[in-house]
Amino acid sequence: QQQQQPQPQPHGVMYIKLERSANRSLGFRVVAPVGPQSAPGIFVTSIDGPPAADTGLQVGHEIVKVRDKASPWDVVESWGQHQFVQRLNALGSTVILGVRPNPAAFHSALDALKN
Repeated sequence: QQQQQPQPQPHGVMYIKLERSANRSLGFRVVAPVGPQSAPGIFVTSIDGPPAADTGLQVGHEIVKVRDKASPWDVVESWGQHQFVQRLNALGSTVILGVRPNPAAFHSALDALKN
């Protein structure tokens, strides 16, 4: 009777726990598009390897919330990339991300970057 199905979260938010590697890397890169046609948001643009590689985090995921074991959730919707990276760096060794697939916004983000 040990069937533990992950429960779908409201709005499709998934929670991903990352343990920093020895060089404090979390193994992914983000972009926060800035521009009139881009929706605000922080999007994963690449997975560079562990610790992010095996967690289900994917390119195109929008990061909506972030915390560590000791802090409450921070909602990141209106943050710029610089603020987000600073916040990530300030968190402890365990970082928990709330992410959701948001392909339309991701593609408009990429388009905004190209222009």
